[in-house]
Amino acid sequence: MVTGKGFTPTQVADSFAIAFGGASFVRNRIKTYKKQGMSDAKAKEKAMLDFQETAEETQQSSREDLVSQQQAGPLGRLILAFQNVTMQYTRLTKKALSDLVNRRGDVKTNISKILYYGAIQNIIFGALQSALIFVMFGEDEEEKQKKTERVANGALDSLLRGTGLYGAAIATIKNTVKRYQKEKEKGWGRDDGRIILEAMNLSPPIGSKLRKIYNAIKTEQYNKGVSEEIGFRIENPNVRAVSSLVEALTNVPTERLQRKANNLEEAVTGNHLMWQRVALALGWTMWDVGVKDEELEAAKTAAKSKRKQTNKKKKEEERKEQGLKQVRCSAIKSNGKRCGMTTYTNKKKYTCIHHQTFKDGMDRDGDGKKEYRCTAKKKDGNRCNNKTENKNKKCYAHQ
Repeated sequence: MVTGKGFTPTQVADSFAIAFGGASFVRNRIKTYKKQGMSDAKAKEKAMLDFQETAEETQQSSREDLVSQQQAGPLGRLILAFQNVTMQYTRLTKKALSDLVNRRGDVKTNISKILYYGAIQNIIFGALQSALIFVMFGEDEEEKQKKTERVANGALDSLLRGTGLYGAAIATIKNTVKRYQKEKEKGWGRDDGRIILEAMNLSPPIGSKLRKIYNAIKTEQYNKGVSEEIGFRIENPNVRAVSSLVEALTNVPTERLQRKANNLEEAVTGNHLMWQRVALALGWTMWDVGVKDEELEAAKTAAKSKRKQTNKKKKEEERKEQGLKQVRCSAIKSNGKRCGMTTYTNKKKYTCIHHQTFKDGMDRDGDGKKEYRCTAKKKDGNRCNNKTENKNKKCYAHQ
């Protein structure tokens, strides 16, 4: 029942868009048919029929002749959900290509259909969705490149998914590999959960729900202490996390409402450029238009500072309980001055790792890990001098 009500605003918006764009179409067709000798009533009837056929071909349609067997099947309902328009565009592109090859119809018309439905329409939609048009007037070249790549990738995905199940599988594999490469480059900060989510996007409904749940968990993890700093406000991370969970589990658009309310609040109260305020009010996200919530950023900074202080006090208490004191290295450097390295230990005398006499298998850092001299040989035949904690006694260069 909730899902049905959720489609109502979309239907209203689609109807308005069709009527708004179709008014000039109908008027021009009426004039064309009247010039061809039709009566006023006949011209209006034929123009409305043309308008209806064109709208059905290029908008969300449930007509049986515009829904493929793949879409109607059980697998299609999971994998090809929300792909009605893209599949209709692909069919129009395929038909225009077939007409061009077989010399049917007007060449210019067929070429324009192939370009428009095969690429231009998807690029326009992607550019509007990512606010690329606004960024093009900025100076951040890296940001422009990222958004341009995002739009191009989205256009390719739409074309692939529009071909059916196999195209959707290819698009998913492509995006999963791209995400894997991106996370791999991050090193220790990689998030393998994002790779799994990308693979789950083979089914848009399932992928969307899992992504909302995952984002809610990550929002709570990344914003410890921020909620207490900012208080009960619309930009509170906990409010966003809860609304995202509710939307994922019930289909009630709570997360979307929270985001829209936050955008409107930021558009009115934030210190931003006029075009950014307008874009936020019209529905673009803060990330798309390069906007940051000043109150939220200030709360994050304050929470981070408090976490550092809390962790520092905790470590001091732990050292006090263990009887550890700060001791300076007793060794003398080559310039005759005492080494400035310090550590916390219960020993009266301390020598840092740079001044310790190395013995194979010793614990130089005091962390319980034994250290060895690499057993591998270099190209010149001499033994490697690198130190390693690896159990196979080989350093990173000889693994």
